[in-house]
Formats: sequence, structure tokens, C-alpha cells
Amino acid sequence: MDEHSKKLPVDFRVFVWATLVCVCVLALRVVYAGVTGYLFLLWNLFLAWLPLLFADAAQLFYVHRNKVRFWLFFFLWLIFFPNAPYILTDFAHLRFWATVGVPTWFDFLMIGAFAVTGILLGLASLQVAGKIFAERFGAFWSWFFLVAVSFLTGFGIYVGRYLRWNSWDVILHPRALVTDIVGGGLDQPLAQYQPWIFTFLFGALLLSSYLVFSHFCHYRHRHQS
Repeated sequence: MDEHSKKLPVDFRVFVWATLVCVCVLALRVVYAGVTGYLFLLWNLFLAWLPLLFADAAQLFYVHRNKVRFWLFFFLWLIFFPNAPYILTDFAHLRFWATVGVPTWFDFLMIGAFAVTGILLGLASLQVAGKIFAERFGAFWSWFFLVAVSFLTGFGIYVGRYLRWNSWDVILHPRALVTDIVGGGLDQPLAQYQPWIFTFLFGALLLSSYLVFSHFCHYRHRHQS
């Protein structure tokens, strides 16, 4: 692995700054309106950070050829990755907290700031994982991997938002998770179309976002080199 591939596509400081902006906007809302209903955004943003941290750790152990730790953190990245774009679904909470203390547009911008930060964290981690996969298996399988992860993530977001399961339940309650997923409509795929539409739309959105993100990262690198 060359020196360039060891570097993250985006500096960590950019995400730290974006996170601080999100925290400050949320703190301003809490102080001004005296309503703490949106504090869950902090937890969701913390979960959105984990995929990038896990991908960075996997990359580190890949470079040092520690296969056990590499696959451990790669697995953790894979199951926690849906938490990054998941924040986009937090716009659903606008109907519960709208006009409570502040204008609706403020809440919209606040959730938007968290959602954009979460998605960018996820895209950065996906690019790290994609580079590792490309180096290990080749460009063709790397793109197959990116497409598969995008649509699996779309389904993971559905499971989190509508079936209310968390990433760690894959490890702690795998049997109950699978049972609930199958019982939630996958046993009758033609009758239950919502999970498939949701999965396709979110998967397509994530994949197209990654293509744009990757393009700008390569553009930036070419102009800096």
C-alpha cells in the first residue's frame, strides 16, 4: 500500500469542525427554547462517527498485515455503517417537535447539519473501505462491493427506522433480529413492497452520493499533486 492510500480521503479536522457546528446549533436551540427533545441527535452523530473510526482502524491493521484485527474492525465498520446515513431519516421528527420554541426552518437546518455531517462521515469511511477492497480484490470487485454495501445499507436503515433494531443487535441478538426481519414482511416479498422501495431509494441515493464524493476527492487530489 503506497503512502497516498494510507491517508484518509478527508482530514479528520473537517469532521471535527462540522461536529462542533452541529453541537453548537443544538445547544443554541436547547438554551433558547428550553426543549431537549432533539438531544438524540448527539447520540446519532456519535454513532455516525464510529464507521470512520472503524474503517481507519481496519486500514491501519491492513497496512500492518494483522488479519485478525483487520477483519474484526472491517466487520464492525460494516454493521455500524448504516448509522452514518441513518441521520437523514431524523427529519421524520420534525412533525413531533415543529414550532416547539423555535421556527420550523431552524429545526430543518439543524437536522440538515447533522444529516450532512453524518452522510459525509459515512462516505469517507466507505471510500477507505473501498480502497482496501480494491487493493485486495481488484477494481471490478471493489465496485461490486460498493454497490452491495449501498443497498444493504438502505435495508439496514429500514430495519433501524421501522423495525427499531440497532447495529449491535447483529452481535447481541442475531436470532431475534433475523426472526423479526422475516416476520416483518420478507417472507411475503410480493405483498410487502415498502421495504424494497425504501431499500432501493436509499441505496441509490447513497451510491450516487458516493460517486459525487469520490469524484471531488479525486479532483482535489489531482489539483494538489
